[in-house]
Amino acid sequence: MVPVEKVKDIIARYDLLEKELSSGSTDSKLFAKKSKEYSHLGSIILAAKEYVNFDNEKMDLENMVKDKTNDQEMVDLAEKDLNDLGQKHVKTLQGTVNTDDFYRFNDIDRKKLRSQFGLSDEFIVGFVFRNQLRKSVPNLLEGFKIFKKDCPKAKLLLHTHWSEGWDIPRLIQEKEIDPQDILTTYFSTQPVNLRSFRISSELFPCYTLDFTREWYDEIREEIKTILARAGEAARRHSVRLSVHPGQYTVLASNKPDVVEKSIEDLEYHALYGQYMNIPAQDFSMNIHLQGLYGGKHEDGIKRFATHFPYLSDYAQGCLSVENEDKPNGYDIHHTLELAQRIPIRCTLDTHHYACHRMVETERVKIGEKTVNRKVRDVDHITHTSDYFVEAVKSWRGVRPLFHKSQSFHPDNSAYWMKPNAHSETYWDEDLMANHVPMLEYADFDIEAKHKEVAVQGFYDFIKQEEDFGGEPVVTKRI
Repeated sequence: MVPVEKVKDIIARYDLLEKELSSGSTDSKLFAKKSKEYSHLGSIILAAKEYVNFDNEKMDLENMVKDKTNDQEMVDLAEKDLNDLGQKHVKTLQGTVNTDDFYRFNDIDRKKLRSQFGLSDEFIVGFVFRNQLRKSVPNLLEGFKIFKKDCPKAKLLLHTHWSEGWDIPRLIQEKEIDPQDILTTYFSTQPVNLRSFRISSELFPCYTLDFTREWYDEIREEIKTILARAGEAARRHSVRLSVHPGQYTVLASNKPDVVEKSIEDLEYHALYGQYMNIPAQDFSMNIHLQGLYGGKHEDGIKRFATHFPYLSDYAQGCLSVENEDKPNGYDIHHTLELAQRIPIRCTLDTHHYACHRMVETERVKIGEKTVNRKVRDVDHITHTSDYFVEAVKSWRGVRPLFHKSQSFHPDNSAYWMKPNAHSETYWDEDLMANHVPMLEYADFDIEAKHKEVAVQGFYDFIKQEEDFGGEPVVTKRI
């Protein structure tokens, strides 16, 4: 647990930076560095302030737990607190439920649902909640353990997030509850073909900043223990994990300090896979080639290849490089050229491939105005393309993890000059159908604004294509 005084130091540092940057008196040479530090701290400042207030909140919660008054009095208290906050219209009704949304399944549907998850006559106790420390999860598990003695066939279903709040796996172990008696919707409801997950770069806030090093060292063993469990869960449930460092990680930079920071950032992301005990070749850490700076593509490729050996063996083994969307950026043939120089894998982004070729602009009249619009009529890459085949081969026997997205609909004039922007969901059935044969050789990360909604829509389309063709998509190797 991080000492509260150190969290107060973070808040104080954030306040100091905010005053200094807003004053306009910051040394121009230090402005970028301090702005970045301020941005890093800004991502955690709310959590830090909540952490500082936790002791007071904990005391209040403990007093509420010890209070032996009845439920109605607790309801009245909650109502009073809301009224004090200006919500004068609030009234509380107990025991109400919307029967349009919550109802008992008929026996046929219940049996079908139980069969889907390998259940027969078990007695399921369900608990739907957000995993927060103010929720009494330890008491819930203790109560289930007692109940289990009287009802041996009982199972506890926890519909919640396992990566925040209480460390539920540790509590299950401490309470000596059989993990097989705990059910979760976190993995089991997802088909195996939908189990790819990109881990956030903010998993350990401010990790690469100097002042956090000793703090993370204090809790490093706990971090390793937690991530080892996460890695074991990922392997058990066939979840493919990846990370995608941001645009400021430029290994091909011509500035030594940027290269140094980029290597540091890549090693940080590589720790995810190492701490989860995932072999380097099975963990995907993907970046863009970048580093053109108005020069030749050849120069950036040389710089990337020169800096690559300074990475650890693990970071080299899990790293992949992605083609870019700008017409003057690095195309798939540039990343494949890099792969001829160093042992690196090429992540094919099929949307970037198309955008890279959208070089022409046309004039279109809208009402009284005439505006520019990118011409999107380009040839899309297919599974028979030499570039696709060579990109697959660059993964050296490991099933590749490529990227798929698409532009906004042509009717949306706000994105006529920004075809590289990711659409909310997938609307182009021809383009989706074009990707189905590629799935025989590679996995795809779906990049879309509406995320899981877009993923589910694409997955449903694939299943329809399989039904129409009369055979499933099968895994193949080139």
